[in-house]
Amino acid sequence: IVFNSTKVRFGPGFIVEDVWTSFESYWVILSNVPRGTEDSQVQEILSPFGVVRELHKSFDRNHQTTMSFRARFNDTRQAAEAVAVLNGAEILDTVIYARTPPNNMKSGRAEIRDTGLLFTWDAPSWTGYAGYATLSEAQNAIGAAERDKRWGKAIRASIHDGTPVLGAVTVAFRGMPTDLKVTYLENFGQPDDTMHQAERTPSATQVAGIIRRELQNLGHLVSFYQTPAPYRDGKVYVQAYFRDAPSAKVARDHFIDPAQPIEGLESVSMSVEHLQYVAYTVGSDIFKVLQADIEDLRTTSGSDDPKNTIEISQETPYTVDVELHGSDLKSLSNLKYGFERLLRGEVMKEDGQYVWDPFFANHAGSEFLFKLQETYPDVRIQCCKRKRRITIFASPSKRQEVKRAVLERIEELRRCKTLRIPIPRRLIGRFVKCNLPLLQQKIGQENLSVDYASPAVVVRGDSASELVRVAVQEALHSTGPIRASSTSECPVCLDEPIAPIVLRCGHAWCKVCLSNYFSAAVEGRSFPMTCLGDEGSCTCRIPVAVAREVLTSDELEELAAAAFTAHVFTHPEEYKWCPGPDCEEVYRSGPPDTVLQCPRCLRRICAHCHVEHHEGMSCAEHKAGLEPEFALWRAGHDVKNCPKCKTAIEKVDGCNHMMCSVCQSHICWVCLKTFVRGEGVYDHMRAKHGGIGV
Repeated sequence: IVFNSTKVRFGPGFIVEDVWTSFESYWVILSNVPRGTEDSQVQEILSPFGVVRELHKSFDRNHQTTMSFRARFNDTRQAAEAVAVLNGAEILDTVIYARTPPNNMKSGRAEIRDTGLLFTWDAPSWTGYAGYATLSEAQNAIGAAERDKRWGKAIRASIHDGTPVLGAVTVAFRGMPTDLKVTYLENFGQPDDTMHQAERTPSATQVAGIIRRELQNLGHLVSFYQTPAPYRDGKVYVQAYFRDAPSAKVARDHFIDPAQPIEGLESVSMSVEHLQYVAYTVGSDIFKVLQADIEDLRTTSGSDDPKNTIEISQETPYTVDVELHGSDLKSLSNLKYGFERLLRGEVMKEDGQYVWDPFFANHAGSEFLFKLQETYPDVRIQCCKRKRRITIFASPSKRQEVKRAVLERIEELRRCKTLRIPIPRRLIGRFVKCNLPLLQQKIGQENLSVDYASPAVVVRGDSASELVRVAVQEALHSTGPIRASSTSECPVCLDEPIAPIVLRCGHAWCKVCLSNYFSAAVEGRSFPMTCLGDEGSCTCRIPVAVAREVLTSDELEELAAAAFTAHVFTHPEEYKWCPGPDCEEVYRSGPPDTVLQCPRCLRRICAHCHVEHHEGMSCAEHKAGLEPEFALWRAGHDVKNCPKCKTAIEKVDGCNHMMCSVCQSHICWVCLKTFVRGEGVYDHMRAKHGGIGV
């Protein structure tokens, strides 16, 4: 299953068996390797990092003395280590370069390009002269020439003083395409006489040849393309692509500010642009809702640098093509992040925290948001139960009104007390079958749920809490016989299964009960998911294929995403979230001085320090600079390290039951003992420390 750009393989119970992040590749590309290098030599260079399963060599006509190798390792971590060590290393009497393939530069509907240059200059042309009897006729001829757009670019016409003199008033027509004859001037009025004068400029082929020669001498040229004639807009274009962005920048600087004039280009007025842009295709309905925000982003980015632009390249009844252009990669990254944030909508936050309540995961919450959207037809509201986020797409003013309405509902919900009432696992089935429907009917389905993993009954509201507490106590003291567990009855409702789903262990579930169990796991994020048969003691893990049979595709994705998120949180040493704001990409921790680039937000990340890349500093230097500042802050606050993942945790207020936000461990703050799912933590604090610390 793929999340964003990360591929995850799940086993029974939705246990994560393998992860391939978008930052990883089995392949390594070695470039600038001297021609004549044998495969065995490359194998020897790569062998310290792992077994090379495949090795291919390639030659580029733009490089006469070097070649490239493409090697595939058994493990992505081996490939990452090889890149970290070999890139820029002096081997084989030269400096070789190592990189992973650029397949991680794609993000949804967009692709960034920053390794190319665009050369532009006026196409070869000639100047024509025509004589007219009167000034009025000459001015009419000038106007006709300026209106002539058949060649993509207006011909430049003006009154001419000096030779040649072809009539009472002579007009010069500059920029005439080379494939036009002098008779074309007769389209501009009725000239008395005409004349053709060729300009002494090199041909387009000559100029392109000089550019190619210079780029090949600089090195690292990958491809070269010249637009063919006819030049409809009066311009000649050459696109050149390089191995990496720094090589492209060196080439651009060579033409913009050469150490000495480039022979053959002295008379050519040429512009050289570093191609850095991202292209998107946006649905017309979304674009209409976001148009005001996009215009604000265009204005803001353009005020920083006029080269930072947002352009509409094509518009159809159904889609709009948008291009983002940046003056450099950092500017483009910021512009891309801002634009994609608009496309994702505004995720509701309050005091820097995501706004969420379990209420929105229930039917009543969905109904509330649906009615709110009916009230504001120009607004789109998305509710993601998996990520526990509410996203709003709207103009700024409408967005504020919707946010206000949602926050008011959140505040009402917060004033209601939430209580978890433990219940023996053997009684869950009876409670769900006999008590839950009646209680939900009385107090609302959104205010009462069962946490099958803990297990516990979760209730919201003071009056509702007392009603549920009494029902649980009655179930505990019920004198009614509890039937022996049977594989022929559903472990949840204890009835004959309806639309039965039979697991490998032999226990049969109602399809609806199993679906509800999956939904509870999304909220509780407790994995692996096991059968609840034999009064909850069955250890059989529920196969992923069963979930595919029971759930819709969206529900299956939510469950899988919850399992993957739980896996990331419980493996904090191996996986980290991209430090870009709101970015949801995951990467693996790497050795010191390993630099990654996020395919979504384009930020360069230090995979060892887990921050944006500290340009110009090693990991050791970066850490040394942070430690004194962090130690000073820590000394003045109640901070301890999580006993499991070692993350620093600050206790601000509340009781001594703490939960690590990284690995989800439940901790006693006094002695740092951990408790699975928090079970027994309050009994421990009362017995060992005389209270819960409030």
